[in-house]
Amino acid sequence: MKGYSLVLGLTIPITIAGALFANELIVVVLGPKWKEASSIFRLLTPTILIFALINPLAWLMLSLGQVSRSLKIACVLSPLVIAGYCIGMPYGPKGVALGYSATLTLWFIPHILWCVRGTPVSFRDIMRTAFRPLASGGIAGSIAFLVHLHDQSLFPLYRLALGSIVLMSVYLVILLFVMKQRSFYVDILRQLTGRSLIGKKVLSSA
Repeated sequence: MKGYSLVLGLTIPITIAGALFANELIVVVLGPKWKEASSIFRLLTPTILIFALINPLAWLMLSLGQVSRSLKIACVLSPLVIAGYCIGMPYGPKGVALGYSATLTLWFIPHILWCVRGTPVSFRDIMRTAFRPLASGGIAGSIAFLVHLHDQSLFPLYRLALGSIVLMSVYLVILLFVMKQRSFYVDILRQLTGRSLIGKKVLSSA
C-alpha cells in the first residue's frame, strides 16, 4: 500500500497538469503545428490516472500467486478497450480517444474489486489510500485552473511554467501538511534511499 500511495502521489499531479495545460504542453514540446492534437491529448489524460490506480494491483496478484487471475483480467480488459475504440471510430481521433478513456473509467472499479477479491487488501484499503492524493489533486487543480484562466500571457512556456508551479506547490502543501502525509512520504523516501545504499555496498563489496 505504501508503493501504491507513492505511485498515485506522483501520477495525480501529472494527470491534472496534462488535462489543464494540454495546449501549452503540445505547443512547447511538439511545436505550434501540433496544436490541434491538444484536444486528443486532453481526452486521453484520464487514462494516466486509471493506469496508476489499476496497474500496481498486478504486484499484489503476482506476489500471491494469482497469475491466472491476472491473465483472466487482461483477457476481459483487452476486448473492452477494443470495443471502446470501435465505438469511437466513426467520430474520428477524438472519438477514439474518448472511447478509450471512457472504457477505462467505467472499468477501473470492477477491475480493482476483481484484483483484491480474497486478498489481504480490501477495496476500502485502496480507496482510503487513494483519497488523500486525489483530494489534494482536486483542490490544487481547481486553484491552478483559476490561475490559468486569468493568465492572459501569449507565451505558452510561461503559462505552462506558472500553472505547473502553482499546481505542484498547492498540491504538495495540501498533501504533506493539510492531509498530514509528510512523515509518511519521508519514511518511504528513507526506505528507498536506504535500500539503494545497501545495494551499492553489496555491489562494491562484490
